[in-house]
Amino acid sequence: MTSRFDLPSSRLPAATPADATFAQRVELDRARIFFSLARGNMRSMLLGAVVLVVLMRHAGTADAVLVAWFSLFCASVAGAMWFEHSVQRQGLTLQNCHRLLRVRIPVGIWMASFYGAAALLTPMHTPPLLDALLLLVLSTVVTTAALAYAVVPAQYLWISAACFTPLLGRFAYRSLTQPDPTYAVLALMAVIWLAVVLNKSRSASRTAHDALVLSRRLQDEVEEHTRTREALRQMALLDPLTGLANRRHFDETLHRTLSLAGREGSQFGLLAVDLDDFKPVNDRFGHPVGDALLQSVAQRLQTAVRAGDFCARVGGDEFAVIVHGVHNAGDMRAVSQKLCAELAQAHPFNASAPPSRASVGWALFPEDGNNAIDLMALADARMYLEKNAHKLPQITRRPLR
Repeated sequence: MTSRFDLPSSRLPAATPADATFAQRVELDRARIFFSLARGNMRSMLLGAVVLVVLMRHAGTADAVLVAWFSLFCASVAGAMWFEHSVQRQGLTLQNCHRLLRVRIPVGIWMASFYGAAALLTPMHTPPLLDALLLLVLSTVVTTAALAYAVVPAQYLWISAACFTPLLGRFAYRSLTQPDPTYAVLALMAVIWLAVVLNKSRSASRTAHDALVLSRRLQDEVEEHTRTREALRQMALLDPLTGLANRRHFDETLHRTLSLAGREGSQFGLLAVDLDDFKPVNDRFGHPVGDALLQSVAQRLQTAVRAGDFCARVGGDEFAVIVHGVHNAGDMRAVSQKLCAELAQAHPFNASAPPSRASVGWALFPEDGNNAIDLMALADARMYLEKNAHKLPQITRRPLR
């Protein structure tokens, strides 16, 4: 349902490709604010009902009528509070916010109708002072609703109608049937007060909706900035082809690992991995096959090492691994042999690829060096020794399939 209190579409920000989703998120924000503001209204309405009971009893309303009215009102309050607790428990989502609003708005109108009914249940022979107090109580309800329901103006209009229509009818009837002009003045005051509050509520509704739209725009921009920053971080620290850390990330991690191991007196190993005869793969089969080989090697490195170890691509066909939990040269030899065996397995992406295997060198901190340069130099030296051994005629190379 639309009303003149709803924000005109011309006031919405310029359209974007994501406008539909954006509008849904704004509606979800509006529903969350509404339920947050409405959560404590039942206690306020219950307090107002107690005041009305006192006024109606003083005016001469029958006790049986008061008991029935107040009992039904309390039962309705309990039902409304149970519903709000249920909403709080299940949470508001894009899927349920409209459905829950469609339930909560009639609940608010139903509760307001009890206040309107008080004007009809109060005897018509009461003095003007009691009618003025009745107007004061109902005006307070309408003003409170204007503050709480500014984000849902349709509900506020119905609440105002439910409260004031019976009261205006009462004042009009007494003005016509009694010579006292007080009731005409009360009716005029009620109309003026209602018009003032409705006008202020309209401005508040526009402001609230604009604030929601602006807030959502800012949140989207912050989220987009966060995603962009993360993408830039990934570009700065990760190799785009293999998804492993790049040389910069490896150097930073190696220096942090050195500092930590130096403070704690722990050990770690460094592996230098280089593919043998990688250039002929690119020359004969093309770069797509070479890229597939590098990706396959990267996956196998991550599979072969433990979760706490660190893998990086530091050059075209060069990789490096920081290995934790090693204590001596025997551990490092075992890890390097495991990697050699894993990388020598057949690769499934091209059955006709030329022979290929990897050479692995290693160094152990602190036995082989206490800085990055010494460790890398020794790991590279051992890797090249193994690579030269692979080139001897008596070494049989396994084909890469």
